[in-house]
This record gives sequence, structure tokens and C-alpha cells, in this order.
Amino acid sequence: MIPNVNYVTLLELVKSLQASELFVQLLMALPPERSVSELKTFADHALNEVSLTDIDFFLDLWQEIMKYKKEQQDEIDSVFAAEACRFLSDVGDEFSQSPKRFKPNNESGVLDSPGICIPGILFDCLQMMVSSIVSLKFKCCALANLAQMLFTTMLSETDYYLPIDLYLQKLAIVISVWNASSEQQSDEKCSVAKVKEAEKVVRSAHTASNYKLSNTTRIFGLQVFSELLHSWSLELKEATDLTAEYTYQRYRMIDCFVCFNKILSSYRSFPDLSEADKECAADVCQTITDFLENLSFPILEGKAILFAVAVIIIDERMDRYKEVCSVFASASSWASSTEEWISCIERNKVIFTEQNLVLKLIAAVMSEACLGSSNDKLKRIMAVTLDCFSELSVVDQNSILVHIISAYGPKGLCTRTGIPEDFQKELNLSFNCITQSEGDLTITKAASSVARVLLLHPEATLQKACHLAVVNLGAQKLLAEILKNLLAPSAKECSSSVTLGSLLIGCLKEAAWEKLTSDIEVTQFLDFLSSLMQPYESSCPLLCPNDVVKHFVLPHLMENYSNLELSLQILKRALHQDSGKQLTEQWIINTSPFPLVFSLCCLLDGFIKCWQEGSGEVHPPSIETRDLLIYVLEQICSLAEQVAAAFPETRSRSLLWLHRKTENLDWTVRLRLRSIYCGYFKNEVPSTLFEVCKLSDYEWSPLNISEYGQGTGLLAWMECCCSSADVMEEMISSLNVDQKNPDEINMFSKGFLIALVQVMPWCSQNEWKRLAYVVKKLLQKEYLHVPYTLEYVTVMPLLNLRPFACELQFSVLLLRAFQFLCSKSCSDWLPVQGWTYVAKLYSNSISDVLESVKSKCTLQETNEDQNANMAQECIFVFIQLFCHVLHITVMMPEGTTEPLYVLALKVLSQYEAQCMMDNSAIQSLTRANEKYFLQSIAEHMKNEEQRTTLLQKISKF
Repeated sequence: MIPNVNYVTLLELVKSLQASELFVQLLMALPPERSVSELKTFADHALNEVSLTDIDFFLDLWQEIMKYKKEQQDEIDSVFAAEACRFLSDVGDEFSQSPKRFKPNNESGVLDSPGICIPGILFDCLQMMVSSIVSLKFKCCALANLAQMLFTTMLSETDYYLPIDLYLQKLAIVISVWNASSEQQSDEKCSVAKVKEAEKVVRSAHTASNYKLSNTTRIFGLQVFSELLHSWSLELKEATDLTAEYTYQRYRMIDCFVCFNKILSSYRSFPDLSEADKECAADVCQTITDFLENLSFPILEGKAILFAVAVIIIDERMDRYKEVCSVFASASSWASSTEEWISCIERNKVIFTEQNLVLKLIAAVMSEACLGSSNDKLKRIMAVTLDCFSELSVVDQNSILVHIISAYGPKGLCTRTGIPEDFQKELNLSFNCITQSEGDLTITKAASSVARVLLLHPEATLQKACHLAVVNLGAQKLLAEILKNLLAPSAKECSSSVTLGSLLIGCLKEAAWEKLTSDIEVTQFLDFLSSLMQPYESSCPLLCPNDVVKHFVLPHLMENYSNLELSLQILKRALHQDSGKQLTEQWIINTSPFPLVFSLCCLLDGFIKCWQEGSGEVHPPSIETRDLLIYVLEQICSLAEQVAAAFPETRSRSLLWLHRKTENLDWTVRLRLRSIYCGYFKNEVPSTLFEVCKLSDYEWSPLNISEYGQGTGLLAWMECCCSSADVMEEMISSLNVDQKNPDEINMFSKGFLIALVQVMPWCSQNEWKRLAYVVKKLLQKEYLHVPYTLEYVTVMPLLNLRPFACELQFSVLLLRAFQFLCSKSCSDWLPVQGWTYVAKLYSNSISDVLESVKSKCTLQETNEDQNANMAQECIFVFIQLFCHVLHITVMMPEGTTEPLYVLALKVLSQYEAQCMMDNSAIQSLTRANEKYFLQSIAEHMKNEEQRTTLLQKISKF
């Protein structure tokens, strides 16, 4: 390669400069076969007239060969290697043998054997110069090189990988030994250069070599090693037993011997070795064991060097620096100075932003807090930990948060560190940026802003989130998504007594449940809870519906009915979470639904007391809650039916238990369980029902109930109609009334009116709608006779009222019902709230009648004449409805007529709109007469304010 330079001169130059590392780089840049031949040439040169300098350079060169890794090649090395390959392939070998140099006899034959390799050359060369090695340092180095070469060539790529703790310790010991050695004294105890060199030493001694030896070469190396160790062992042992300071080569020798001996023990069991090879390995192993007996090994004194090494590795991003970060972050106790430890992390925050490192930093924070570190130090550690945590992905933050709650409980880091002075401010800022955003805040960004305070104090943060979800209009879904984003993916991993679910439920109770003050807040709370029960992406929900029911529903299904409506709303939301799922995937499968069915039945049974005055803390249930309770009961019954079918072995026992528990409840409550009982128990109803219905004995069973005496069949029939749509249809179809018998029709109609009055006040909204449907159906079938009187007709209208007969008859029927209800015999049935409620029921029904009349008018619009006639008929109907409404209003107790007043205004508005469509010739005269009539009716209103408003509205017509 350099033909104008004498080869002897070149070798002597690198030797005098002690440029072994550079010479190895030059060798390794050459093609493999060429580097072997060049090393042979160097060996020949070194073996001629061996001097101490030759030995020193040879042993140093050997170490550099073992330290060299192909990954070390830089761009210049690569370019040189490419050029060398090209030049050598074109020109051939330009180097000549050293002139006039003595070539020794090659007794071992290794150098001339086929398949020659670099380790074989080194083994042979060492054997040749043994007689010249007299220095203790060279003997230690020679044996260390031999042991290391043999050991590392036996390793695979993954074998004997040093744990990071041991790796750091070895680096520190190497540097300590260098510092203690008279030849390595330096003002700087631990520098970047020293650490880099120590890295090469330790890495080369404990990772697989670039070379793999043939059995022949390995056995030759073992023989050389065995001979030298036997020859030098006594001298070396006596030297190492001295109390003098350890030299670096002595340390290397002992360290290499320990590693080599471990692998030799397993090497002897290799099946492909000959008995001679095994015997050789066993002999070497025993020789090393004997040599190491009673030898002391260098021990690292103090932690200063260890800490300094770790800091340099992290600062300079040296080999295995990420693993060093893991050890470094675990605790500050091994650091020589907590101040320096914190400073190092602050300088290198970017490489500490990994999940496992942040967890270790958190553990260190908690440890420092226990040790009573100063507030300033604690603040700095906390600050850098939070900064690293903030830079993590949401997924990693999620795992850490779940771990913190499991490990330290609801107060998180504040469990030991105490609540920071500015925590409340930071908490408010975190949520303000969410609740005051313009909608451009992504879930990820929002979650990051909350994660920091959530790590500090999970309980306080969750309470704040729950509170804001209720009081900030529209914030509930965003906050739920943020919490699910941060906590849901790993919620199932939370295995401590304080689980995420229980913590969140506790926060919901304290910050929201007990502080709901308006319907809007209730709605937001329910939406927030529903969102938390929904799965997040592919993970489990943050709140299991089963846990929500356990804490927010079951405790409130009590006799005092506290929070009953809200609890039922929550139960309804929980049931909706499983809609569309298989039974096995539903939360109800994890608990028996039958006790819940029984509890709901008991609540429904108590609604008979809804108009009784409460005493003390016990208040009767609100009738408005009845529909919700019935809906929830139906849903649970449907699920119970599925559960019973899925587990036939326990079905009979479960149904028998439920039937026995509900025996003392009202029969109307038990009738609602017919879907569950189907095929097991008959529908039990009062025996008087069979007097008005033709029912199957196979499905229906009579009960003798004292409250249902003679003549109460229609009452029982009407209560059955209220229970469900399918029972209602069955009751209508099985009704036993002789339409050809006028007396029977007349008696049925009177009895129907009386039963209607008895049932109406205790009907829920849906039950009343069902009864209204029954009335209209019976009117259409002409089972029900409701004569229309002319008490509010001044002149006979020449109109076709047949299309509106059902609406008018229904209105008159309700008027007659209220005449009964407001009579002296019934006036004490209801409290003020009860009268207001029946007024709402009536208002809803008449509102439906108004819509029906309006729709019929619209359908009849075919030409102007018919439209005009139909408009007059609609106007007549609206006037009649207005009269009926005011008639009832006048009969009702004071303070209960607000719904009727609103209804009257609505009727007048419909009347006004219809008048505008009337284009008859005498419509002006007609309107004037109607206006006078309406004013005369409105004059009867008791409430002066309401009367004045109605008269003002009429006066504008």
C-alpha cells in the first residue's frame, strides 16, 4: 500500500509511537485475508530479537484487537477499506518480507496451517516470546489476553450480557485501578476519555468476539494458557497476595479468569468435543479454580467514581446510556451529591422521558420525601419529574397514573410530599384551559394539561373534574373523554384496594352527587356518568355499570325514596350501555337480576301512597317517577327472562323465590312480571275481572281480594289496561259487553266513568295515555256511550261534526270525570300536588285532541268551499274544548289550575289560527258572536290574573 516506505521502518514507527490502536484500525480496514498476513508479518518482526518494547507493544496490540468492533469504523475507515480492496485486487501485494531478519523455527505449525486466523497468530507469537517475558505486569497482561480471547470467542451474541449495575461497577473499578496505578496517575480522577476507554475494555471483555475459533485453534490456545498459568501461578499468587496497590493488569487478569472459568464449566459438557478436548478444558478449569482460591478481588470503595461514571455516560450519550438512566433515576441515595443528581436529570430531561424512567423518578421523589429532604430539593425533583411525565405519550401517562393510584392511593405523590403551595392554582389553570376553550382543543392536548395535576393528587383532580362536569354547561362529555383517555386503557390493571373505579365513584359522590341543585346539573351528571361507563376505544370502561349500580342505585331503593328518580335514571343509563350486546357480555350477568326485580316491585307497590302526606324523613314517592320505574322494571324483567333461559338449572328456583317474595305485593305489580312467569305461574287477578271479561283459565287465575267486591270488575279491567300494551289489547278483545242491550251499554258506560275517576289520579303519564287510547277505542267500537249535551251551544250549528265525534265525546267524558272528582264525595282524595297532577294529565290529553282536530282539518283541504266549511267545524270544536277546560278550571281547588290555564291559552291560539282560514261570507258576524260568547265564559275564571289575560287575548280577535 505504501511501497516507498520500508516495512521495518513502518513497524518500528508505530511501536515507538505506541500507536497500537491506530495500527489495529489500519489492519482491520484491510480485507480479512490481507489483515491476517499483515499480522503474521508483524509477528515475525516482533519475534526477532525480542525486547521489552516488543512485548509491551505486542500485548497492547492484542488488547486493541480484542477491543476493536466493526461498528467503530467511521466514514474515513470505510473509504480507506474500499480503496485498499480495489488497489490490492489490481496490483497485488506490494509489501516485501523484512530484509535480513531472522525467521525462527515454527515448531507449533500454527502459522503454516491452513485456515490460519488472527487469534491463532497471537497464541503462537505469545508462546514464542514466553522466555522473554519476565515482568509481572507482562505476565498478568499475557494471561489476561489469553483468557479474554478464549472466553469471548466461546460466547454467542447474547451470552453473558452484563447487567447494567455490574457494568457500571466494572467501569468504576477499572477507572479506580487506573487512578491507583503509579503509571496511570492523573489530576482528573474521572474524565470523558477515561470512561470511553473503560467502556471499550469492559465491553471487549464481556461481549462476543469478532472471531470464532476452530477446535484445533481453541485447544492450542487452552494448552498455551495452561502451560503459562502452571509456570507463573506461584509467582503471580505471591505477588497478588501482597498488600500493595492493585495494578490494572492484575485486575484484568483476575476478572478474565473469573469469567473464563464460568464458561469453561459449561464448555466441558458440549457433546461434540472429544475426550481429549474435554480433559484439556477440565484441566484448565481446575487450574484457574486453584489459582483463584483465597485471592482477593478489587472492591469499589465509595460511590463518587460510580456516580461520576454514570453522569458522564448520560451526558455524553455513551454506550448503554439508556440503561444507565434507569439505574440513575431509581434513587439519589447512591449519588455523591443529591444536588448533582438533580442537575444531571435537569440537563438530560429529554432522555428521561420514558415510562419506566419516570416511574423510577417518581419512586425517587417519594423516597426523598420519606428521608425528609429540604423543600427546595423536593421541589426541584418534583418539577423535573413532572416535566418528564408531561412529555410522555398519553398511553404512557395512562399506565403511570394507574400505577401511582395503585401504589400510593388517592392522594398520589402528595401522599408523602404534601400538597404543593401552588397546586390549587395549577389545578384551576389546567381545567380553565379546557372549559374556556373555543372547541379547538383536542382530547390529547386536553388530557396532557390534566395529566400533570392528576399525577400530583388524583383525588383532588378527579373531584375537580366531576364538579366541572356538572356545573359547566356542555363540559361533561369532554371531561369524560379526557378522563377515559388518561385512565381507561389500564384501568383493569389497577389491583390495589383503591381502584380507579372506587376512587372515581368516591369523587363523583363527594363533588357531584350530593351537590346537584338543578335539572340541568342532573342531566349533565347523568351524561357524564354515561360517558364514563362507555368503553374507550378497545379498552374496558373507566366505570363498570355494575359498580355504578352498586353505589348509586341499590342504596337508594329504600322506603324513604331519597334520590329515587336520579337512581332510576342512572340504572336506566347503565342498562343502555349493554344494548345490542350478547347476554354473556352484559354486566347484569355478573349479578342475579331477581333481587333487583323484587326491589323495584316493592317500590312500585309503594306508589299507592304517592298522595299521602309524608312524615319525618320518610316521603312518599313522586308520581312523576312511576313511568321511569315501570320502564326500568320492564328492562330488568327482560334481562331476567334471558338470564333464566340461559341458566335452566336455576330458573325454577329463582322464579319460585321471586313469586314467594312478591306474594304480599299488590296484584297489579305482580301482573307486570308476566313475561318472567310465562309458563310457570298464571296471571293472578281479582275474581271480579272475570265478570266483564272472557279470559283463558290456562293463563289467568282469579283471586279473592276483599277490596274488589261486587261491581269492581271494570275497575280491575281498567287497571289491567294500564299495566302494558299487550295486556291492554287482550283486555279490549276479551271485553264482554252486549252491544244490542241498551241497558247493558248504559250501565257499562256509567261504570266505566266511575272506574276512570278511581284510576286516573294514580296513573303515570304513559298509563294515562294508554287509558286515553282505550277510551277512544271503545268510543269507536260504540261500547261506550257518551251523550253530547248542548250546555255550551247557544244556537244549533248546521255543521258536519261527525269527523270530530270521538274528540268531542272524549272531552265530555273527561268533563264528567272531573265533575265526579271535584264533587264533595271525592274532594278529599288528593292533596294540592295530586290536583295539579291530574290537571297535567287532562291538559296533555286535550293537547292531543287539539292536534288530532288540527290534523283532520289539514287532511280535508281539497277546495275552498270544503276548506271553509271544515274551518267552521274546527272553530266550533275549539270553542267547545275551551268551554270544557274552563268548566273544569272553575271546579278545581285554588292553586292547582296552572296547567289548565296554559291549556286554555293554547286552545284560544288554535281558535285564532283557524279563524284566519275561515272565508265564509258572514264570518265577521260569526266572529263577533263567538267573541262575545268566549268572553262570557272567561268571566267565570276565579283567578283574577288568569281571567284578565284570557279576556285580553279574546279581545284581540
